[in-house]
Amino acid sequence: MIPRISEQLVAQISIVWSDDPTQFLVQINFAELTDPLQRVVAAFLYIGGWRDIRYIAENVAKRTGFGLDMRGYSYPNPNAPEADESAHFDGVNLWSYGDIMVNLSEPVFTRMISRLLTVVIDGATQTNDPAVRESWWPDLLHNAQIIAKHVAGA
Repeated sequence: MIPRISEQLVAQISIVWSDDPTQFLVQINFAELTDPLQRVVAAFLYIGGWRDIRYIAENVAKRTGFGLDMRGYSYPNPNAPEADESAHFDGVNLWSYGDIMVNLSEPVFTRMISRLLTVVIDGATQTNDPAVRESWWPDLLHNAQIIAKHVAGA
């Protein structure tokens, strides 16, 4: 059974724009995380580049799974055969850097991703990061808006 992390524990993970976005786009204070499940989620959120942010935003907006560089998440697959128990679950399964997986309710996951996107979009805009001039930037903004609408409807 994959352990479920509570909304309260996810909300306690502080996500801030990095002082040096050439290294990581966000900073997370792992020292203040007391629950092992928080560390799995925080490691997923510790994004190293715009490619990952773009893929995550695009796939969450479409409600499809994503896996890249030892991190990812999956939604249930209602079209999978009944015998495939790994495809039938509630919420979203998330993993990062290892075999440890956690489960979040879909609204909690979507709010978390929306919060992540708000931090990186606001940070890049306020610091005039070169990303804001990239050809993919409008798509990122569009996907963030779709996700924000999912949050508002949740």
